[in-house]
Amino acid sequence: MRFPVAIVACGVFVACGTNAPPRPATSAREQSARFVKPPLVVVSPGGSVEAWVRLNRPLHDNEGALADDPGQDAEIEIPGTTRDIPGLYRDDLHPTCYGQDLDGHVRDGDPVKVTLVLGLDRRITATVRARPWTPDRNPLRVLGCPSDHGATRRCRGEARARDFDGIEAKSATNVSCRAALAVMRSVGRWASHRCNETLCAGAHRLNHGFRCTVDLVGEAAWQITCVQGRRTVRGFAAD
Repeated sequence: MRFPVAIVACGVFVACGTNAPPRPATSAREQSARFVKPPLVVVSPGGSVEAWVRLNRPLHDNEGALADDPGQDAEIEIPGTTRDIPGLYRDDLHPTCYGQDLDGHVRDGDPVKVTLVLGLDRRITATVRARPWTPDRNPLRVLGCPSDHGATRRCRGEARARDFDGIEAKSATNVSCRAALAVMRSVGRWASHRCNETLCAGAHRLNHGFRCTVDLVGEAAWQITCVQGRRTVRGFAAD
């Protein structure tokens, strides 16, 4: 689209010699995603591959089924491997680091091309050498993953559920774990296998004032995410 150009006299609409007003800073949400550090690829003798990446910002949809573009789950691709469980996962206390489990033939020291797929035409790629798995190798520490400055805490406790052995209260952001457990007790009263992907959350959105959604994050595993303003609680259920 072309826009008309207006020519104005000095001193009438603009002052001569003044600089143009500064452009507003780009928000973290608008920044292009990029790797802050090279990805980490860890291999086990049994053929499993664990890949981790650290980004400069959180994904736009950073809860449940993680995504940056609507309708396109983000995932990590490595040639010669297949997905163990589709989709990324993350640690609730570290909002910009993401991992994925893969199966394939990658050996210690192999050069590995790691691609983070964010959309149909949005990919971030880097090549690194695979490392062997060791019990003391923590990907979050290796990548220097930043926390959310104490806003999120891990929770312990399990709520009774009608169709499950229990629903775990995983974490809470800007709210107490006691509140998280109360919300999960409410969820446990209606969560049902009748709705495989959502546990029938669409009919029970509000729970103790929190609006809840459910994402299928494994073959028989679900994350429950409930939000009230800046407060978020997370739960987990599995068969």
